[in-house]
Amino acid sequence: MVWNLDDGGEPHCLEHMVFRGSRRHPAVGSLDALANMCMSSGTNAYTAGDRTVYTLSCGSAEGLQQVLPVYLDHVLYCALSAASFRSEVFHVDERGVPGGVVYSEMESAMSRALDSAYYRLLKLFYGPANPLSHNTGGAPAEIERLSLERVRQMHARHYHPDKLLLVLIGNVEPAPLLEALEFKPLQYEAIRALLGAKDVFCVFPTGGGKSLIFQLAALALAKCCLVVMPLISLMQDHGFIAVDEAHCISTWGNAFRPDYRNIGKFLQDFRLPKLALTASATDAIKRDIVDSYNMKDPHTCVLSVTRENIYYVCRRFSGDKAIDAELLNLVTCEHRGQAGIVYCFSRSNCQKIVKLLKTKNVSAAMYHAGMSAAARKSVQTHWMANRMKIIVATIAFGMGIDKPDVRFVIHLALPKSLDAFYQESGRAGRDGAPSTSYLL
Repeated sequence: MVWNLDDGGEPHCLEHMVFRGSRRHPAVGSLDALANMCMSSGTNAYTAGDRTVYTLSCGSAEGLQQVLPVYLDHVLYCALSAASFRSEVFHVDERGVPGGVVYSEMESAMSRALDSAYYRLLKLFYGPANPLSHNTGGAPAEIERLSLERVRQMHARHYHPDKLLLVLIGNVEPAPLLEALEFKPLQYEAIRALLGAKDVFCVFPTGGGKSLIFQLAALALAKCCLVVMPLISLMQDHGFIAVDEAHCISTWGNAFRPDYRNIGKFLQDFRLPKLALTASATDAIKRDIVDSYNMKDPHTCVLSVTRENIYYVCRRFSGDKAIDAELLNLVTCEHRGQAGIVYCFSRSNCQKIVKLLKTKNVSAAMYHAGMSAAARKSVQTHWMANRMKIIVATIAFGMGIDKPDVRFVIHLALPKSLDAFYQESGRAGRDGAPSTSYLL
């Protein structure tokens, strides 16, 4: 994760603002009051170069069970109000004197010669373009220019359950904590069945919280659990075996990830419950998954794959010029300034579309399998951080992409299958806000 992209100090600001009211507990101080009642010895937070750590300590497991859901509500669904920004981050009073907890804290820190020299050395050592060279607390001059919207954008990008790592230390049983937490539909049912040593088959829509099922189940079992994913990154934390994007065995099993076809043979040697997760599966694919993974009478959890917040639009045009004109209209007018993805059928078409968008000063870059891994990572990093709004891509840009604020996806060619179209268009609206999928 690239956490600090400049010296603005957004992570540091969030450390302070998350404790100033939340979605379910809007009153400032409600978390502290509850923590005191439960003999909590305190809450704290600190930011490193690639993460922010929030700590919570309680005098008893029962107290932790009461405080943790409220604490997580503040971290994941904080209010981030204008009033809390003024008090916690930055403001200028009626006398023209700048203030704010974060600003004052960093102004004091940077006035110390040792701290100031440390951050100058970081920039010399790493170079100004490296995220590790930035001031995690924020430079006072940059904090003055920081806006509430930038802080909200960072929270929307990084603060959601799929990016949360929960670490428990002490004499605490994880299982009772699960009952106190808030889940999306069928998440807890799937976890409970898995903990009961049942095979579980889940079909959840994109953004439905599939990953959290095996993450929390592994935590509750306190055993090693094997997770198979069709991505370069491998999650491994064996109380059960989880296969994410399980549809790959049927839709891409012979080409995209050939080893998926061999997973069933591998699983025969393990008498462990199995968890298969997918966002797109027809009845035929479901049967293929269950048979191929040797699942025995699996507990099945199926949510509607309908994404109510995505509006689907299909428009027909005669000729490339008309399509190009409509594309420019969508990107520069209807979705001006918004993050989006344009899917093309070839690498050369990606190059053409990027050039077209740049004639209208649209910040865009291409992404395809012919690029080096470093180049693809750079493009994705800048897009995730909203330093670039549009990615023009082939199908190489697909699974594992989780940017919450994508407002539109445009297909300039028919995808290979309906499942592929669902997966690719499902990159839009992961935050639940209204979004649009276009087929031109």
